[in-house]
Amino acid sequence: MAIEEAGPQPERLAEAILAQLGKSSAAIPIEDIAYALDIFEIRYEKLESYEGALLTTPERDTGSILVNAKSAKPRRRFTLAHELGHYLNIWHKPHDEAGFMCNNRDFKVGNLIVKPALTAHEIQELQANQFAIALLAPKQRVIALSNDDASVRGVLRIAAELELSKEAAARRYVETHVGKIAVVFTQNGEVKYPTKSSSCPSLAVRKGARFLTALVREPGEISHEEIEIDLPAIDGRARSKTAEAETFHQEGGHAFTILSFEKEGEEEDETGVEDTYERFSRF
Repeated sequence: MAIEEAGPQPERLAEAILAQLGKSSAAIPIEDIAYALDIFEIRYEKLESYEGALLTTPERDTGSILVNAKSAKPRRRFTLAHELGHYLNIWHKPHDEAGFMCNNRDFKVGNLIVKPALTAHEIQELQANQFAIALLAPKQRVIALSNDDASVRGVLRIAAELELSKEAAARRYVETHVGKIAVVFTQNGEVKYPTKSSSCPSLAVRKGARFLTALVREPGEISHEEIEIDLPAIDGRARSKTAEAETFHQEGGHAFTILSFEKEGEEEDETGVEDTYERFSRF
């Protein structure tokens, strides 16, 4: 009943479930939650075109979830939570007569660099992603595992403790952090997308742009740099900001970089332009 009363809002749905779990230091038992909510079957099969699928009734009184067995465990957990988000959100409509069939693109909806207007399909995929991360990485658990100073090791600790992918852990780490930090995801030195904390200034970082091209490291290494990051121009004036950059290098040329700007309370610049811009952009 508490979950039904939470309505379609993804974070409220997740909070209603978490409130019934109580405190625990273990990863969220997503399979147990699904079965408790009348999902009668969870199958793991090797899939080619899809990451997950949900078959259910119009009344959402029961359902079956299919998950790609070829994906790593953190991705399988996220896929299961994503499909559960579709199941619990009464406003979500099946993609076709076969049900909810979610491919890899659906799990990328919500990245900062997306087209301004989302379709109805993309909105419900975004909401399923929001539900999944809110459930698997409860905000208070993430904050408890975080460092005051932004660091890659904080992300790795969250990923290990909550059984998340490093990308999902980095996003959640930054989005819940009180400091002025951001993360930029790259592959082979090119930007995939950035995301930032609420107090961090907006970044003028374009998808496909070269980023930290001087850094070439082995997978698993952590490198440190002090760099200048471009900010959105004001009145045609180009602007930049100094940031401490800590990069974690992964397989296949993938990497993520944690950017840390001035600490809270430090002066932005002599003109006060940055502070005004940040207040305006947040509004």
